[in-house]
Amino acid sequence: MLIAGDTLYAGFSDPVFDSQRSFRAVLEATSHPGRIIDVGTPIGAPPPLHPATAAICLALVDFETPVWIQAATDANTHAIENATEHAAESLSQFLRFHCSSPLAADPALAAFAVIHAPAHMPPLTAFSAGLSDYPDRSTTLLIQVDGLSTGRRVQLSGPGIKHTQQLAPSGIPERFWTEWRDNGALFPRGVDVLLICGSDIAALPRTTRVEMTCT
Repeated sequence: MLIAGDTLYAGFSDPVFDSQRSFRAVLEATSHPGRIIDVGTPIGAPPPLHPATAAICLALVDFETPVWIQAATDANTHAIENATEHAAESLSQFLRFHCSSPLAADPALAAFAVIHAPAHMPPLTAFSAGLSDYPDRSTTLLIQVDGLSTGRRVQLSGPGIKHTQQLAPSGIPERFWTEWRDNGALFPRGVDVLLICGSDIAALPRTTRVEMTCT
């Protein structure tokens, strides 16, 4: 358990079962890009971490997977404030305590990146796209959004999608989709993305193609 301020943040109540359930949810999401999947593992998480983000980290992150955490910034001034700085520190403590994961100072050195304010996230090129011989050595981005069905609608296609799949993430900057097309051109290299809202996730593997819709 981890105490941050006056709040107690426990890990999985059943580490083996809950970890397997979270892993299966990620596997299902990545097998069916754009499909919204409920991770379904109840877990307390320090703000600004969403429950699904915490569950995924506990299931996939360990002492060999460095994590980059987006700096907590004020949305209006971009200045680091005491409250959000404390929240970011709580998040860091949570990951170190439960996952024993090293924290990466450079996003290009991270196996996973936790992004809680996508409007101010770095460009996708700031993260590792892997190597030609080892494309798996890339960064997986855990991007927390305001919703998965309430934003600008996009149409997805590619492996794992029979025809097309609709997704409407809210809070993603418009530039992300241009960067995503560039990311796809790097295949087999490239970053992978999990969009997260509350306990729900939707995957964007590097093989997924995106087209903007009119609505």
